[in-house]
Amino acid sequence: MIQHILVLIMKMTLLSQRSKSTCSRSWGNIKYIIMIFSSLSLFDFNDHKMQLIWGFTSTTNEGSLTMLSARRNNNDYNNNVHNKNKVMKRTQHGKLAPMEYEKSIHARGYNYVIGADEVGRGSIAGPVFAVSCCILNHPSQDQNNNDDTTTNHDSFRPIDLVTDSKELTSQERQLIYDQIIHNDENQKYYKYSVSQRSSNEIEKSNILKATMDCFQESIENLILTENFPLDQTYAIVDGKSTPKLVNGPSPIPCRPYVSADKFVYTVSIASILAKVIRDNFMIEASKLYPEYGFDINKGYSSREHIEAIHKYGPCPLHRMSFKPLQNRK
Repeated sequence: MIQHILVLIMKMTLLSQRSKSTCSRSWGNIKYIIMIFSSLSLFDFNDHKMQLIWGFTSTTNEGSLTMLSARRNNNDYNNNVHNKNKVMKRTQHGKLAPMEYEKSIHARGYNYVIGADEVGRGSIAGPVFAVSCCILNHPSQDQNNNDDTTTNHDSFRPIDLVTDSKELTSQERQLIYDQIIHNDENQKYYKYSVSQRSSNEIEKSNILKATMDCFQESIENLILTENFPLDQTYAIVDGKSTPKLVNGPSPIPCRPYVSADKFVYTVSIASILAKVIRDNFMIEASKLYPEYGFDINKGYSSREHIEAIHKYGPCPLHRMSFKPLQNRK
């Protein structure tokens, strides 16, 4: 019914026009009506139907007529890309093969790839932690393996769900942590080292230096403990800065990598270990200082945390040089 009414209106509009310019304007109005109803999917006009009804086609003005269709197709494309990106983000290390970046470093002759990440840098209470991790899944590593047995590298399987620790729930992080720490099979592959700097040490220097010191200590301890050959070892640190390793006891190449905790499997593992270890530390700290809710906020700034500081004053774990605590005693 709607189609017949619109067709009748369009015919009458065309027949009532005498001049070419007027007809052109009317044709523009008709195209506008067609595009509106096409977008609503009430009916679909094409050049063949127009020719049957009006005796001519829209080929001379097809650009305007196809604009809406192109826009609708483009919107569909953008929506599809957006949905794919959401899925890709959720399954960053599930669909995209884990260890791909590490393999590219192995191909350059570095058989030991260390990934490092920190946690607690932005908190206002508690220490900053750094964890460095290396995964022994390269055959050439056996000659330097401290164990008596040779690792079966074909049996190595990356852990599911591994990504940036901030994108995981506490239960997921704990599950991955347990698979690394308490699984005898995985203990053959995952080697790691933990370092921390207390609130007092942070106050004596600054948070950047304390963080870099943590990175350097954890990387060097891992190299020395596991006896990694320096000429075959390469480190990746999440972020924009790296510790100074060249002149230290373990001079190895070390590169910064922004968002490495999302895209580099070894750094993701370090991120998860660091997060779980520090969270557990702050949960224990909440037993000593229950008024601050460290078991919930983990030392980070929150409304309840700031209100507790106003009410009770700071505790020894608070970083007094940080803005929310400045000028407080």
